[in-house]
Parts: sequence; C-alpha cells; structure tokens
Amino acid sequence: MSQETIKSTIQSNEKNNPKISNQFFSKDAYKCNSFLSGLKKCNSNEDIINFVDSIVNGFPLDENVKQIGAPSGLFVQSPYLNDGKYSGFIHPSIKILNATAGFGYRIYDRDYLYAFAYGLRKLDLPEETNILPYVMKYLNSYFGFPKDKIDRREDVLYNFAVAYAEDFYKKYNIPVDKAMGAIDQMQILGDFPLSALKGTYSAQCVERSALAHNIMKLCGYNSSIMYGDCASFGTIESHCWNSICDKFGNILIIDFSNTVYSYKNGQFFKREPYACAISGDDYLMQDGLLEFPDYHYENGKRVRDSKNRKYAVGKTINLQEDVTNGNKLI
Repeated sequence: MSQETIKSTIQSNEKNNPKISNQFFSKDAYKCNSFLSGLKKCNSNEDIINFVDSIVNGFPLDENVKQIGAPSGLFVQSPYLNDGKYSGFIHPSIKILNATAGFGYRIYDRDYLYAFAYGLRKLDLPEETNILPYVMKYLNSYFGFPKDKIDRREDVLYNFAVAYAEDFYKKYNIPVDKAMGAIDQMQILGDFPLSALKGTYSAQCVERSALAHNIMKLCGYNSSIMYGDCASFGTIESHCWNSICDKFGNILIIDFSNTVYSYKNGQFFKREPYACAISGDDYLMQDGLLEFPDYHYENGKRVRDSKNRKYAVGKTINLQEDVTNGNKLI
C-alpha cells in the first residue's frame, strides 16, 4: 500500500471514526509486576542471567511437541501443526517450521532473553509498566525491520551456513554427518539457529513471532504463537502472529509483523504492533476465524480505518475467488 493511499485513507477517515477499545481485555494482563519486581532485585549482569535462567528452567517441556508451524509439501486444508497454536515456551528441542523455503529454526541460546531483561533493568521501570511496547522495540533492535517486501532469508541463511556451520555444530555439540559435512547438513536439514537472522533486516512474521512469544512468556504473559492466514489491505497471506489470554479467558491479538503506522501531523513517524481484543466467548463462537477493525495512529490517537482485517487460526481464508496457499508462511 503506497504512502499516498495511506495518507488519503487517513484524511477520509480521521474525522468520523471512533476510537477502538480493548474493552474485553483485562488491564491487569498488560502488566508483569512480579517480573519487574524480581528484575529490580538484580544488581549485576550475573544476577540478571540467574534470574532469567530461574524462570526459563521452570517452563515445562512438552515431549510430545517436536515441531510447530507449517511443514512444506502439505497441500491440505489445514496444514498448520497443533491446530495453528502453541502456548508453551519454545525450547531448543522444538523445531519452528517455515514452509516458504522448506527450512526451520531452533532457538538454541538465551542471549536474547538476557539482553531484553538487561535493557529493562537499565530503564528501571515502575512495576506497573506495560512491557508490551518494549517487546516491539526489542524485536526491531534484534532483527531490524525489513525495509522492503523482498524475502532475503534464504540468501542470509546460506551465507550463515557457509561462514558458521562448523563452529556452530561444535559449540552445541551437535553431530555432523561426515558424508554431508557441516555446511550441507545445515542446509539440507534446514535446521538453522534463529539467531542466524540477527541484525540482517530479513526476519519476518515466523521469526519475529517466535522470539516475541518467548520474551512474553519470560515476562509472565499467558502468550501463544499463532499460525494461519491473515487478510488485510486487500491481500491474503499465510501468517504468524501472537495472542495473549487474560485471567478471564479473553484474548488480545497482537501482531508484531503486520503492523500499523503511526503519524505525527500527517507524516509517518513509526510502526506499532497491531493489537485488538475479543471476549473469550466471542473467540470460541468464531472458531478461530476472527475479524477486527484496522486502524492507524495520528498524533498518538487510534483512528479507525475503513477496512477490517481477518485472522484465521490454523486455517486458510477464502476471499471471493482468491485462495491462499495455506502451507506457505511469509
């Protein structure tokens, strides 16, 4: 969508559209008081590492879940694993599948969690702070937000395998098939560390949602990573996003990749995650096919746009005669 089209939409809608409310979502769920309280007691980097490890080591490992996401080569109506939703912490034993090029990831390290916690501790935030805006900032700092729509991940991962495969396998004591060698093994198995995309400006919804999910789990949110289709701005695409459940069972959909624009006096200022809430009862009634209003920000205020967006959890969306390829994640 061009900047001119977006600006035209703003001008035609900003006067008449009401503010969007997250009325169904408990405000308490935005806060992670106990996490920030514990973080304030950390007085050194070692304290922060120990604090993070104490939380992560307490997350149970579901031995029945080996993979999440969408496998390649499955041309069925619902190709997404686990009904398109995973709510546990993503341990290194779980492979995150991305069917775009047939590769997958594992989150081997905890460095990103240590860095996120260190950044929050340095800010010394009040315990009632909403941490969610800092998740978006950190994702952009860690990966860099793509500057265009060209998918460069395959080239980035190839270059990573050539440069670092041997050292990577040695570091994590992973056996290498001598017949293949480290470089070919990493590419053939498609089993890359998610950190291979760090600082490359190439990470998209699959990678951003996975990292966001683990960060939010660390902070105490009842978070899930969601796979399915999204329809917005007249385009349907397979997608990955996040959701948070509050203490009443209501759902906040939060999307760190298919974002919304924020403007100051009509000029683009920054991106914000898309977020909208739905009651637990409505979520169940809609059976995972959700429709929400789209919006943008103008001078800090949400402004309703003329169109809606749809999220289909673990499903494909049929819009008129256009059908998404349900096993391809952007």
